[in-house]
Amino acid sequence: MRPQVKFWYLNHNGKRAQRTVLVDSLEFLVAPGFGYQPGWFLSGWDCDKKARRSFALSRVEESGEPDLELMKWRGFKLMNFGLVTEDEIAQLAKKEHDDAGTK
Repeated sequence: MRPQVKFWYLNHNGKRAQRTVLVDSLEFLVAPGFGYQPGWFLSGWDCDKKARRSFALSRVEESGEPDLELMKWRGFKLMNFGLVTEDEIAQLAKKEHDDAGTK
């Protein structure tokens, strides 16, 4: 079962919109196109646009409480790649939650 997450996203034209996505991958794209720099992208079915889309994590904005499903998914994928440990994920989630409270 793919997680469904909601987040605010700032696209390559500077337009901000809330998106609802059924996540299927977290991937590093070397040549993403549309003026984006290489980096980590969340990909999946965009429920609003009714198409598969990829979203630069650097352009995902949180509003209010962080989306715990998104953090769990991101942490799970990074752990599978061996990039972080479960303890590091817990620390990152706490930091993101604390940072969201100071915005």
